[in-house]
Amino acid sequence: MYMYEGNLTHTELNKLGGIDVISHMFCWGYGHGKFKFNSNYTGEKILYKSLGKLVPQQILMRVMQRNDECPYKKDIQEKFNKITDVVALNEDNLLESDLSDTLKKKVIDYIRSKDRVTLSELLTNVFSEEIQSCKVFHELLSSSIIVNAENWDKEIEQKHLLELVNIISKYTDQNVAIKFLAEKRNEVGLAPNEKNNYKKAKKNLNFSKRMNLLIFYHS
Repeated sequence: MYMYEGNLTHTELNKLGGIDVISHMFCWGYGHGKFKFNSNYTGEKILYKSLGKLVPQQILMRVMQRNDECPYKKDIQEKFNKITDVVALNEDNLLESDLSDTLKKKVIDYIRSKDRVTLSELLTNVFSEEIQSCKVFHELLSSSIIVNAENWDKEIEQKHLLELVNIISKYTDQNVAIKFLAEKRNEVGLAPNEKNNYKKAKKNLNFSKRMNLLIFYHS
């Protein structure tokens, strides 16, 4: 955030700028933050005017109006409690039509390129306009292509591996599932000395589905 002669003149947050940044902060309830004031800025002030000549009262009025009229905020906030919640792809619901949609594919590719993506990253780091980010995100959320993966990093006890066998068995059979876990433990992150979580369980489930399709195809 840049201030000049007592007024806010410019804001930046990843690819967002201007009103979008302040709207994002108000809309998604960051709750609190740490601010550091630096009065020694020596850059070109003329270039940093994404807020034009708006005074603080005008900025707040525009932000409040935008948040009140946002058609996506309510649905997104019902599924994500925090802006730092982790977002993941549900590949099972992904269609060719989604990948042929340029805007959707941009979000999908961004998630695939990262090990961990938060709601905040997707809303600020893919498109330069927050309303566009929310629109595409909401479309993918409504199709269950993206899901809240907040709990995916929670550890699974070793005893729950039996449950994983049962889940995989639904797509193959129990003998195949047991053999799969025995042979692929290191490959899929289920070695005895490793901690297991829901993300790995999801990965194994997707792997077993693909394996079952191959078995079915070759038979």
